[in-house]
Amino acid sequence: MALDVTRDILTRNIGLKTIALLVSVMLWLYVISTDDPEVIREKNLKISVKGANERVVHELLKNEVKVTVKGKRKEIIRGIENIFAIVDLKGKEEIGQFDLPVILFKPDEIELIRIEPDKIPVILKNIFYTKMLVDYQIMKKNDFYYDYITDVPNEVEILGDKSDIDRIFTVKVKLNLVNYSEGEHSIRAKIDVLDRNYDKIKNLKINPPDVLVNISANKFPIEAKLIKADIGTVPEDYEIFSVFINPDTVDVKAHPEVLSEIEYIKTEPIILDERKNSITKNYRLIEGNDFSFVKRKDVEVTVVLKKKGE
Repeated sequence: MALDVTRDILTRNIGLKTIALLVSVMLWLYVISTDDPEVIREKNLKISVKGANERVVHELLKNEVKVTVKGKRKEIIRGIENIFAIVDLKGKEEIGQFDLPVILFKPDEIELIRIEPDKIPVILKNIFYTKMLVDYQIMKKNDFYYDYITDVPNEVEILGDKSDIDRIFTVKVKLNLVNYSEGEHSIRAKIDVLDRNYDKIKNLKINPPDVLVNISANKFPIEAKLIKADIGTVPEDYEIFSVFINPDTVDVKAHPEVLSEIEYIKTEPIILDERKNSITKNYRLIEGNDFSFVKRKDVEVTVVLKKKGE
């Protein structure tokens, strides 16, 4: 009896059950196929140049292509950043304009559908040569001076198209030393070739393209210097009896070479009055463009006069 009931359950509506099973299998197959579906993607790529001859200048009339690729979604996500477009100039020495094929480097799992355009117009020109002096622009930290540990190039070679060579106005290297502390440092700086508007000129080969500058950063030394009163005209029939300066020295900070040349620091001019036998007043110290005072910027000066013959 129980066997008959079981058989009846299994065989009842057998057609519907068969259809349900087929739908389930098809749904399972669909889920498997769509879990990592095949996709098509487009990407714009900058063109790189390889094999360029040093005796000619190249100019790409178009420097970008659009590629369309196909592959599994996961492979596309992982590999699309590893697709590169290249134009090979190896063996190209003839002067003129040429349409050169774009070579695509991509992962094997990704299929290329098309490149637009598949050829790039390239102009090859005669190379011209010049030499230019290098202008070093140094942004310094306040109260610091710098010594070069190694020599830096004063001149560079520049190669390029004649029209670009003729535009050259100056060659500069910018060294920003503001954030460097005391001690020795190695700094690699780029060499820029500029026109009269101080715009960078592209498509030039610069030899060397950059410089490695080894410098020693040093704080300004501080040294006490005597103060001298700058006394103006002494009134007629009078002469200076004594001069007192309090304090009589001031701490000065500067480059060592500047400090060695400073004999004394002067006050601002002191105007004498014949109606007074003496004058006591604070006077400003005269600061130079290449040195500064550590703290004090004025001093008290007393000048005592006496009549001649007394």
